[in-house]
Amino acid sequence: MKRLLLAILLHTAILLSAQQTITTIYFENDVYALTTQGKQTIRELGISIQQKEIKSILLFGYADSSADNEYNIALSENRIKSVLTSLNSTLPDNYLQSKNIQPVLKWFGEEIPGEMRKKLNYGEKCVDVIVNYKQEEIVKKNSIKDLYAKLKPSPQIFCVNHDRDTILRAKNGTLVCIKANSFDLSAVNLKIACLKFKLIEGYSNGDMLMNNLTTVGHDKQLETGGMLYVEAEVNGIIVPLKKDADIVYMLPASEPKNDMQLFLANTDASGAMTWNTNGQRIDYFNAEVYLKRSSIWEERSYCNFWCRTANLFRSDDIEGNRWHSIWKGYKYEYPIEMDSLMKKYRVTNYASLQRILKKERMKWIESNINSALTDDWNYYVFNSTNLGWMNCDRFYETPERLLTNVELNLKMEEGTDAKLVFRSFKSVMSPNNNTTDKYTFSRVKIGEPVWVYAVKYENDKIYMCLQKATIEEGMTFQPEFKEYTLQELKKALLWMNT
Repeated sequence: MKRLLLAILLHTAILLSAQQTITTIYFENDVYALTTQGKQTIRELGISIQQKEIKSILLFGYADSSADNEYNIALSENRIKSVLTSLNSTLPDNYLQSKNIQPVLKWFGEEIPGEMRKKLNYGEKCVDVIVNYKQEEIVKKNSIKDLYAKLKPSPQIFCVNHDRDTILRAKNGTLVCIKANSFDLSAVNLKIACLKFKLIEGYSNGDMLMNNLTTVGHDKQLETGGMLYVEAEVNGIIVPLKKDADIVYMLPASEPKNDMQLFLANTDASGAMTWNTNGQRIDYFNAEVYLKRSSIWEERSYCNFWCRTANLFRSDDIEGNRWHSIWKGYKYEYPIEMDSLMKKYRVTNYASLQRILKKERMKWIESNINSALTDDWNYYVFNSTNLGWMNCDRFYETPERLLTNVELNLKMEEGTDAKLVFRSFKSVMSPNNNTTDKYTFSRVKIGEPVWVYAVKYENDKIYMCLQKATIEEGMTFQPEFKEYTLQELKKALLWMNT
């Protein structure tokens, strides 16, 4: 063991795998005091240990063969103790103990187990510090856009004869009034059986979440009376409205609000959607007003239009969702869904059904219109020259002193999304886009009851948070996630409609 001093060798950190490292600290001959280089190596090791979750630490001490085995074992033990004492001094107090880590110490003389000789520094004047790290879970961040694509409801599709005035009734009560020859078909074959008119309705908070919609326009919160997406297609080709042509939309309004305006969707480069308005006001009408106003199509009185069509849209009269009308002569073309009415009135052809509806049913409607229930006849009515997403909204005004910011303890990153869903009125707030850290919501009314909605889509699994809260000043919210299947998520969001 009594040899001349050997040159101090630089430490070497050998990466055996992504979860284990071996750091070697060398000593001078016949001593266990740390060299300057050894102390620096241990300081670097201490920093590394604090940056990852560790599983275990092992320290193996060695000596060369120049003295007897008993002497070398004692020297190796002292070298390990020097390294461990120095390592603990570089870490916060009781760091390893707080992590439930008890270092394993082994020292050797000249005899080293054979299985260890393959990768450790037996026979050298050193200590190997082996650190096993907990395996880091590899998280695949799925695209949140892909999740919303799976959540998005399929559109309702109507077959429309483009050269006839048409009235459509959608599943949730939306009425769409299309004049004949409203679409520009110059890019398609004019000899078509029908034009596909696609429509998506969004009247509830659940509808808005599944369609990834929010109610923010001009950097202000909006309250919605309903959202629609409309599109026209012929043989797979999207067709626009003709210049100056428009469509009349009637949105059911159980609780009418004043100051409603028409908003159109604007999507930025990131895919975020906001709403813009040109100030077009949207009127609210009830059944009594309908009977007194002129027609939305000016050539006929409104009562003539309403009395002869409105009752046909009621759920107890039609087991379908469309009605085609030809104003000339008040003749009607019946889609296949009208078979139920033929059975009801015991007729075998459409011509007979026309006569019965005109002579009997229409007579009853017109004679009882003033006493009939009008709950189904309250609508927001507007016309638009645009297709795509449109929105019947109003600005939700709140005094400045009642506004605050809300933070969600969730990092804004790929595969996540968060929104505030208001429970006292129809509104969904999107987070700020000017931060790359946590989800934050600006200018939220203090005291407002909300649903905190957050979703994570990672490793092809869906995790959602949907928790009730009441907004407090400077609030920070800690989301609690639960795993959902796609169908369970849809059911949970639709449950918000009840």
